[in-house]
Amino acid sequence: MLMSLPNHLKSALNLSMSAVKCPATDLYSDVANHCQRLWQAKWDGCVSNKLHSVKPLLGYSNLSRHSRQDAVILRRLGIGRTQLIHSYLLNRQDQPESSPCDCALTVLAHVLPE
Repeated sequence: MLMSLPNHLKSALNLSMSAVKCPATDLYSDVANHCQRLWQAKWDGCVSNKLHSVKPLLGYSNLSRHSRQDAVILRRLGIGRTQLIHSYLLNRQDQPESSPCDCALTVLAHVLPE
């Protein structure tokens, strides 16, 4: 395994350890950022997920300025959870299609287009 390391990294293995102590709290933000990058990379691989199209970047949303009830409504609209779109499931019917584009009817693309 050491054979695959560049020379400057191999030489660093021979250095003595520093006696300077670092409090764990200094590392919290680095660990959190690293976890966020890993999570985002995994999320970026989920492009076929309809939630990815609504929220491509993970993290805090700007919906926090709204009341909880309004935020829930906006999130449900974003992912297409409406009675108009999902009533076919309860009625055991085929999924509705949009006649102009001949694809599945969605809130973002057909009801609330940008």
